[in-house]
Amino acid sequence: MLANYFFMSAFFLTVKYANISPNITFDKKTPAKPDEVLPANQSRPIYEHNLPVAKQALLTTSLIRILRLQSACDVHVVWLDTMMSSLPFLSNALPELAAPVTSQLCRNLETAADLYVTWNDNERCNCLPPMPAGYVITLLKALRTLTHFTLLLHTGSGLQNPAQAAGQLIKERAGSSAPSSGNQTLNNTGFSALGSLLNVFTTNSSLKTQRSVEEQILSAESLESRKSTLQSLPRLVSSLAVVWDRVVARSSGYVPGEINRKSLGHVNPCVAMGDSESVSQNVLQLLNPLAMQYGESLLSGLAIVWERRGRDQQPTDKLPTKELCEEQMQLLNVVCSVRSLQCDVTLGLVKRVIMKPPEFPAPKSVKSRKTSFEECLLDFSLRYLRRQNVQSLKESWSSVLALLRDCLSLGPAVTPTGGSSTSGTAAPGRRQLSPRFHFLLLLLVAEYARRVPPFEDKKDQKDLQDICVKCIEACNDIVNCSLEYGGWLVRRPPSVVSQPQAPVVKQSSKLITESASSVEFLDSNANKNSTQLKITNSDPGLDSPTEPPNSLSISTSALPPVTKPHYESSVQALNLLAQVVANLLDVTYGSEEKDKTVPVLTPIMANVTPYLKNHSLKNVASYMAAVKLLSSVSGYQQTRRAWKRDAYELFLAPDFFRMPLDSATEWRNIIDHLMTHDATTFKELMVRIGMTRNAASGPSLNIFSNKEQELEQRATLLKRLAFVIFSSGLNQYQRHLPEIQERLSESLKLHQVPAVQEQVFLCFRVLLLRVSPNHLTSLWPSIITELVQVLGQMEQDLILRDYDDTIDKESAEIRSKPNSSTPTNGVSGLFSNLSNSPSASYVQERWMKMYLSACKLLDQVLTLQSTQLNHFKIFRWSFVGEPGDVFDDVKDEEEAESDEDDDLNKSRFVPHCVRIKRLMSKKHHSDKLSLLDVSPLRPLLDMRRMTSLYQLQPFFNTIVSPSLVLTSHEPKLSAGSTSSDSNKCSSPFIKRLLLKDFVEAMT
Repeated sequence: MLANYFFMSAFFLTVKYANISPNITFDKKTPAKPDEVLPANQSRPIYEHNLPVAKQALLTTSLIRILRLQSACDVHVVWLDTMMSSLPFLSNALPELAAPVTSQLCRNLETAADLYVTWNDNERCNCLPPMPAGYVITLLKALRTLTHFTLLLHTGSGLQNPAQAAGQLIKERAGSSAPSSGNQTLNNTGFSALGSLLNVFTTNSSLKTQRSVEEQILSAESLESRKSTLQSLPRLVSSLAVVWDRVVARSSGYVPGEINRKSLGHVNPCVAMGDSESVSQNVLQLLNPLAMQYGESLLSGLAIVWERRGRDQQPTDKLPTKELCEEQMQLLNVVCSVRSLQCDVTLGLVKRVIMKPPEFPAPKSVKSRKTSFEECLLDFSLRYLRRQNVQSLKESWSSVLALLRDCLSLGPAVTPTGGSSTSGTAAPGRRQLSPRFHFLLLLLVAEYARRVPPFEDKKDQKDLQDICVKCIEACNDIVNCSLEYGGWLVRRPPSVVSQPQAPVVKQSSKLITESASSVEFLDSNANKNSTQLKITNSDPGLDSPTEPPNSLSISTSALPPVTKPHYESSVQALNLLAQVVANLLDVTYGSEEKDKTVPVLTPIMANVTPYLKNHSLKNVASYMAAVKLLSSVSGYQQTRRAWKRDAYELFLAPDFFRMPLDSATEWRNIIDHLMTHDATTFKELMVRIGMTRNAASGPSLNIFSNKEQELEQRATLLKRLAFVIFSSGLNQYQRHLPEIQERLSESLKLHQVPAVQEQVFLCFRVLLLRVSPNHLTSLWPSIITELVQVLGQMEQDLILRDYDDTIDKESAEIRSKPNSSTPTNGVSGLFSNLSNSPSASYVQERWMKMYLSACKLLDQVLTLQSTQLNHFKIFRWSFVGEPGDVFDDVKDEEEAESDEDDDLNKSRFVPHCVRIKRLMSKKHHSDKLSLLDVSPLRPLLDMRRMTSLYQLQPFFNTIVSPSLVLTSHEPKLSAGSTSSDSNKCSSPFIKRLLLKDFVEAMT
């Protein structure tokens, strides 16, 4: 009867508060489901006469429902004190009671902690529920009592029975907490009475205080309650992290940024529920004993929460680590505050959990896991190491070394596919972990080596070097997994496994790289209007020019779908090695041991070179990563023997310039290091250029040689010479300038070879940027002469031939006749013998490229200021005229015929560009008045290719226009600035355009 009266009172109390505010609960996600945290058999509980009081489902249901009601928070203290005082007599019910009560207390804690943050919201400030004083402290102490009772009660030998243990816990709670209110205070006598009441109506004889500690440990109830509490550790850790962030981290009691309320002296009323000092003390009192006794289970639960909180973070293709989110930062703050979790202790626990995960909480039971359990622990360890000071890291070296060795001993990430592997195949019984697991190991040792100074003990330093090499080799095996080798009958160098083509968007015309720079593809149907570049950006920085709006793109960050399972991992391994390996080897090996890095880098370069030889569009992601790796390694002179030969062979390869624009920037660094660290390399390149036979001077000594191939080889070598100079510093090759000028002069003697002339003009453009003007005096006669000659050829071709986008077959046949009356000089002479050319379109494309290169040289010369190019100031009038000159517009055909004799008698000189503009306006009326939008200090031409001379008509209209001749290329100097400042602003943009002219499209 007394039991029925007790539970009926509890039930009516629940119903009373539920009727007052049935929807106001502590469940923020689903407030309308009161049975969410209850077991299935307790959703509709009734009192059962055959069960003891402690096993009644009505007890758990009543407690959970009253704790769920937010409007009944004033009686939560009473209910929690009742439950905590009755724990010694609820051992049979603890397996069913611990998990739901812990979960609901965590919900209440999170809701109360959110009030500390939302207090500054005026709309919610008025509707805050009345919280009793010390409410957060009460919840934390209840969690501590319940958790310690189920987990730590029988671990200490000083506790003789559960009643004494519970009494000691309750006495600690009562002694350290202040009474919340007068009508809510319960003394120890009341606790004892309620405990006796439950003990009287408990029929289970297992609760005998005379039992020994060993018997209590072996009881099934204790094991079940411990299991239930351990399964709730992830939920407990997550809630404590939220409380720490909301209350402790915001020790001032207000939301950061609310300066007005602080200045007015407003105090957060939520502080009454628990100030930051008391809350932090209770959180640490809860976690410290658990970390000492159940460290593995605590870290296992932390890893589960770490993975859940990082699911929304999107991993990048470049690096294996995700960006640390705010929720994960909360976990780090809590763990770093627990004194029992020192750096060496934490790493030791991580090692034990990885080697043998605890049974509870079971990491394999978590469904929909996107990241493996071991990866979460290593990711947490990496972030944890970054928060430690240098002294703590030095003291934990033994733990770091043991963690890395044991993790590497678990097994390789992939099964090596070739003989270049260093680690071999996995031994039987070893695990095959994910590639990201080994990536995190390398990041871990790199972070430690970067933060900690070299060891004085040579043995410790040798151990660090060995473990670094093993981690690098593990990542190198992942790079190797996407390479294929010939069989035992076929000996061939390794190559990248062919990957299926990425889904290409329709009508793609350019490749967008990671930095939003573009490389246009060769489009045979190029539109004339699309070449009218409009440069409207006033920033003279590195921004790329505006591209045509209809051009679609292919993102290099989207990897193609793979047939080999580790292709994406190989790209990540390349990016990680590019970020880590060079600096890691530099700080690990001392100045006297730098030679030991070459054997480590040699197998890496053996696996990286095949990626650099593959210039296909499918391999763009791995190519960019491989270039970054080579660029990072080449920055150290001691590593030169490991990469010099491969880099030089790649530089001389025919497909070298088929790359993304970002990779060209990295190649500039590589080539600079290649030529700077050893002066003989540049001399070897100059010798190669000189050895190419001049096809016009006579026959070659090689009977199998082809003149056309020799000319193509000379053009490619000139382009590489220009790239070497472009990659160098200012005046770096000044002493080689006579030899360079001699090679260019030899090339200019080759008539009717547009490919060579195109690269000579490119060399001129590079020299104007990389050599001081006072050293270029001897070069100006060649520049002026070649520009005049090419512009004269363009003028002659416009007079003799009407150029269209494609060559007319009929005109091509006429040009091919040997008795044709067409002059044999210029382009017309070249077209008179089509048997030497693969096709007329190919020949025309060559000449169009040469004309475009010459116009870009003229455009750059006009853009650079007079202080930079003093010598061109004398000849400028012959190209575009003086700023004050006014030339008559083009006359009609009838007026031109009537005044033909007068025009012949005129002795006035007309500039070359003006004559070309007149001829284009006569024969092509559609773009007669079209102009390009100009910006100061920036060239006008940015087109990569053209199919007709009339595509240059807007350019010639602009540079000879009287209204734009001053504004287009004269700087707009601000107050206090000089012309040298404007030159510095124009140089980066011109360099960007030059770099785009070097790059060719990947296919």
